[in-house]
Amino acid sequence: MSPAKLPGDWLRVSQALAVGRSPFFDRAHYEAEAGRRFRSDLGAALHYVLRGEATGLRPSRHFDPAAYRARYRDLAGHAGSLLEHYDRDGFREGRGSIFPAPHPADAAWHGIVEKARREGPSDAIAAIARSPHFDPAFYQAAAAAPFASDEHAAAH
Repeated sequence: MSPAKLPGDWLRVSQALAVGRSPFFDRAHYEAEAGRRFRSDLGAALHYVLRGEATGLRPSRHFDPAAYRARYRDLAGHAGSLLEHYDRDGFREGRGSIFPAPHPADAAWHGIVEKARREGPSDAIAAIARSPHFDPAFYQAAAAAPFASDEHAAAH
C-alpha cells in the first residue's frame, strides 16, 4: 500500500518515518527550533509532521517549509509533509529548499563572483569552498559522493 492510500494516523507515521530518515532533518536543530527535547528521533520527526511544519519550524538549516510552500505554488494544496516531498521529489527536480538564496548584492557572494571574473574558475572554486554560503558536509551527504576536499565538493 502506498503512503498516499494509508488511513490518517498511519499516513502521518509513514511521513514521520520518511522525515526521520531524511538528510534534511536534523534532530538537534529541530529541538532548538521547537524549544524542547524529544525522547527519540521518531518522536522529533512525528512532532515535526504533526505540528512543527504547519507552524513553520525548520527541520534543519537546509530546509524552510514555509518558504518552500510559498515558492512552489503547485504545493499549495499538498496535504503531506513538505520535507518528505522535497526529499522524495523536490531535490531531484532541482527545487530549492531555502529562500531567499544568496542574493548577488550580498557582500560575500559578490566577492566570490568578482574573484571568479578576475582570477579564473579554479580560484573561484576555492572561494566558493571557503564561502559561508557553502556547506561541504551537507553537499557531500546530499550528493552521496565522497570528495577528497571541500574544493572538490565545490567543483562538483
